[in-house]
Amino acid sequence: MTGAGERNWWRGAVLYQIYPRSFLDSNGDGVGDLKGVASKLDYVKSLGVDGIWLSPFFKSPMRDFGYDVSDYREVDPLFGSLADFQALLKAAHDRNLKVIIDQVWSHTSSDHEWFQQSRQDKTNDKADWYVWADAKPDGSPPNNWQAWFGGPAWTWEPRRRQYFLHNFLPTQPQLNYRSEAVRAAILDVARYWLTMGVDGFRLDRGFQLYNPAYPEGARLLNLAALELQSFFPGAVLSTQDGPRWLVDPRRATRSSLRNARTPLGALGTLQTLRYLTGCAVTDPREVEQRPDMTTREAFAEAHIGKKPLQLLLQPFLSGVLADPDLDTSRRYTDLVLRSMARGTPAVPAMGMQAIPDQLAHGLRSRIFRGVRAEAVTTTRIETSAGAIDCDAVIVATDPSTAARLVPGVPEPTMRGLSTWYFSIEEDDLYGGKPVLVLASERRGPVTNTVVMSYAAPTYAPAGRHLVQATAVGVPDVEVNDVRRHLADLYGIPTGHWEPIGHYPIPYALPAARVPFTTRGQQDFDGIVVAGDHRDTPSIQGALVSGRRAARTVCRRLR
Repeated sequence: MTGAGERNWWRGAVLYQIYPRSFLDSNGDGVGDLKGVASKLDYVKSLGVDGIWLSPFFKSPMRDFGYDVSDYREVDPLFGSLADFQALLKAAHDRNLKVIIDQVWSHTSSDHEWFQQSRQDKTNDKADWYVWADAKPDGSPPNNWQAWFGGPAWTWEPRRRQYFLHNFLPTQPQLNYRSEAVRAAILDVARYWLTMGVDGFRLDRGFQLYNPAYPEGARLLNLAALELQSFFPGAVLSTQDGPRWLVDPRRATRSSLRNARTPLGALGTLQTLRYLTGCAVTDPREVEQRPDMTTREAFAEAHIGKKPLQLLLQPFLSGVLADPDLDTSRRYTDLVLRSMARGTPAVPAMGMQAIPDQLAHGLRSRIFRGVRAEAVTTTRIETSAGAIDCDAVIVATDPSTAARLVPGVPEPTMRGLSTWYFSIEEDDLYGGKPVLVLASERRGPVTNTVVMSYAAPTYAPAGRHLVQATAVGVPDVEVNDVRRHLADLYGIPTGHWEPIGHYPIPYALPAARVPFTTRGQQDFDGIVVAGDHRDTPSIQGALVSGRRAARTVCRRLR
C-alpha cells in the first residue's frame, strides 16, 4: 500500500519540462527522441529537480506538433517506441526521478479511430463522441465561432451531413465531454499510463476565474472557443443564522426573490446596489481619475453600512484582491466591481491554461524551455545556455524577476492566496448550483468556496465533483481544519471529502496600493517590461500591458 507521504510527493516538487522533439537526438535523424531524454537523466538529476514533465510524445500525424493525438496509448515512431518509454520510465525511477506526462484530452486528431467511426453516420457507437451540429437552412455553419488558428471553428463532414467543432485545426475535432462514454474512455487512458508507472499528469493550479466583460479579452481572445462555463450570478452568505442568498436580479430573475431574506437589510442592500451600479455605468477612464483612497475609506465615504461590508463586500473582495483589510486603491477596486457587475465570471471548459495556450499558438519556433535569463540589454539576452542576440527585448516575467533583470523596475508588494481542492460525491449542494459561498460569519481559514464542476462538468470524472476552497495568504493550517470550516459553510459532514490538491501561492498578484495608476512605465532605457504589475493586477491588465509592449516594440523597429 502506498503511504500518504508517497502519494503527496508532488507537494513542493520541482519539475523539469522536456520537449522531446528538441531535447536530444539519439539516432541522427534530426529529431529529439525518448532515448535521447533517457541518456541525459543523470544531468537532469544533477540539477536538483524532483522529476520530469514530458510534452506530448504520442502517436500523431504531427499537424500540430503532437497536440493532435491519433492514439493515446502509443508512442509516435518519431520519438521511438513504447519500449523506449518504458525504459525511460525505469531509468528515471532508478534515479528517484518522478515522471509526469502531458495529456491532450480536449480534442483528438481526425486520424483517431474514434473520429473515423464517429464521422460515418449519426447512429454508430461513437456518433456522439465529438461535437456535431446541423447546418443552418442555407447550409452554412451553425454559428460564427472562429478557431484559434483562424477561420471557422466548424468543418462540414459530408458522410454524416453535419458540421463538427474544432477549436484549433480542422484536423483536431473536439471531444464531447457530455458523453459518459467519452469520459470513461479518457479515464481508461489515464489508468493505462498510471498502471504503466507514470507518476501523474499536469493540472491547472490555483483558483482563477475569467470575466467575459474584460474588454481586452473580447479584443484578443476567441471567447467562443474557450467554451466559458459560467457561475451562478450571485453568492451565498454563510452567516450565524444559516446560509443567505444574494442574487443579481438582472441575470437570475427567477431566483431574485431569495434576496428578500438577505441579512444586509433593505438599507444595506440599497447602499450596496447603489455603489455597484455606480461602478457599472461609469466609464473606466473616469474611474481612473477619481480621488484615490483605500477601498475601506471609499466604502465609508459612500456610507456602506457594517452589515454589507462584513457579510458581503469584505469576504468577497478578500478573495479577489487577496486583501482582507481593504487597503487596495479604490480606483482598482471600482474597476474590479465594474467588470463583475457587467459580466458573470466563468472558467474555460478545458481550464485556465486554455487562455495562454490560445495566445501562444503560432509561437512554436525559437522557444527555449528550462533556460534561465541571467541578464538583458536592449539587443541581447544572457542565458544559462548562452547569449541570444535580438532586435528588441520584452521582459514579460513576474515582477521580482523583472526587477532583477531590469534596473529601475519597481518591485511591488505581492499578495498571496492558497487554494485547496477536494473530490466529493455530493451533487446537490445548494441545489447543485455553481454559487460562490462566502465565509461571512462562519469563521475559519476559508474565505470562499465553490463546487467547480457544477459550472464545468469536465473538471471532474463521472460520479464525482470538484470543490475549491480559497484562503487569503499562505496560512499554516491542516487540511482537516479546512474540511471542518467547509462543513460549516455547506452544512454537511465533510470528513469523507478527499483532498486532491493544495496550492499555496505567496506571490499571487501585485498589491494595487494608493496612489494607483493603470498605466505604469513599460520602457526602461530601451528594455520593454510587460505584465500585470505594469497595468492592473488582473488578466485584463496583463493583456493590455502585452498589447502596449508590442506596440512600443513595433514603433521602434519600424
